[in-house]
Amino acid sequence: MYLYGRHFTLRTDHQALTALLATTGSGHKPLRLYRWSERLQAYNFTTQFTPGRDNVVADLLSRATPCSALETAQDPQEPELILMLHTPLQGAVDICGKLYGVPQHQRFLLVAYDLHSKWPEVLPTGSVTTRVVTDFLSSLFARWGVSDTITTDNGPQFVSADFTAFAEGRGIKHIRTALSHPQANGGVERFNQTLKNGLRAHLADGLPFPSALQSTLLHYRATPHATTGSSPALLMLGHELQLPLDRLRPHTGDTPVTVGPSGDRVADQQRRMKQQFDRKHRVKSATLAASDWVRVRRPTRSHKLLSFWSAPQQMAGTALNLITKMDFKRILLL
Repeated sequence: MYLYGRHFTLRTDHQALTALLATTGSGHKPLRLYRWSERLQAYNFTTQFTPGRDNVVADLLSRATPCSALETAQDPQEPELILMLHTPLQGAVDICGKLYGVPQHQRFLLVAYDLHSKWPEVLPTGSVTTRVVTDFLSSLFARWGVSDTITTDNGPQFVSADFTAFAEGRGIKHIRTALSHPQANGGVERFNQTLKNGLRAHLADGLPFPSALQSTLLHYRATPHATTGSSPALLMLGHELQLPLDRLRPHTGDTPVTVGPSGDRVADQQRRMKQQFDRKHRVKSATLAASDWVRVRRPTRSHKLLSFWSAPQQMAGTALNLITKMDFKRILLL
């Protein structure tokens, strides 16, 4: 209780523990040590190797239990995995719908999307109030842990005082996209398109809506993602999901699996997709200066006869920094 919620340094004269207890990296880890690591993940600490000659504290703990090698040998083993340990710490949340031709109590799909592994979670619901959203996120946090950041649009469910209190109470950084610019939350928006295409295909095959949703999620989670090169299941769970067709293949035994895309691959894929988007939409570099006069397109209007564009205003330095984050198609340079 003295350490919970505070960062501290964990010093050990066992150099291998600095890697075994790290939250990142890869390596073979017996189940017993994996359980130790899982218990410690609730604490915020940095592991530091300190040679025994520099450790003046009596070395009791390493002698109070039987030999660790013997305990490890007696521990039941699972198929070996070479894991890149991580927590899904950056998520995006969106609402897909209103859907038609589905049960009334499932007309909205509340979507949570892990930006690292591309793992999706979907909740069918008949309403999308702030309470429904926070209850959904709380159930995910109980399973995967609390996110560092959550990206949403500016829907009323996400800008309410209750949602703000929910995020602040858990230390979550809430990032809201620019008004009328869904591309800023592109990861979950692209998944929504795939989700609707999958639902449409399964419904056309005669599946009921709940079965169509589960089948779509199963195949998405088991399919390698174009950006990471790995399936969401492999990155989130550490193993591939078994599909019905896999039962037709002969079992060849357990083989080591390498988990986790390289940072270079993800960066290259993102750069390539940006270049394709820029070419398709003929994107031009910004030419705004602090002294320019501009008119900004209003995301909403109080009445239909009001102009879509704001009154002319001169850009100051601070306003320029804010406006350059917006969609330049919504800025008119005078």
